[in-house]
Amino acid sequence: MARTKLIKSFVHNLVDSYMSTLGWVEGDYKSTWLYRSALESGVNKICIDVRNSIIEPSGLKHETVLKKSLIGLSEHFDSMLASQGIEASYVPLLRFTFDVPELSNRELHLICNALAVDAAGKEHLAAPIENKYGYEILAT
Repeated sequence: MARTKLIKSFVHNLVDSYMSTLGWVEGDYKSTWLYRSALESGVNKICIDVRNSIIEPSGLKHETVLKKSLIGLSEHFDSMLASQGIEASYVPLLRFTFDVPELSNRELHLICNALAVDAAGKEHLAAPIENKYGYEILAT
């Protein structure tokens, strides 16, 4: 029997890796790109549908880099599912919701709530992941 109770852990591990210092794209951390996009777009929330590579709201600054940061995420999640005998199609929804408590040029602060919903409709909500570190807009 497939161990579906591990789905929540897989979701947590995936978003933790995405937001960590291992998450690098286009010369910066993925979390820094997310924050930069929120700051320059003036939004306090960014939602990412990992399965479909959809980022909302649409038209964000650096959207191209954000989409690039999603490459391989769904496949990596599927490999974690496969390790427990779970078909990828069993978890059709995988969403990261990034909240930005305050837009600031001095400190990056992101909180991510990650959620997977399986084919039975069960929600697997990972514990929130929070990133907080100094942020400075670099001269261009």
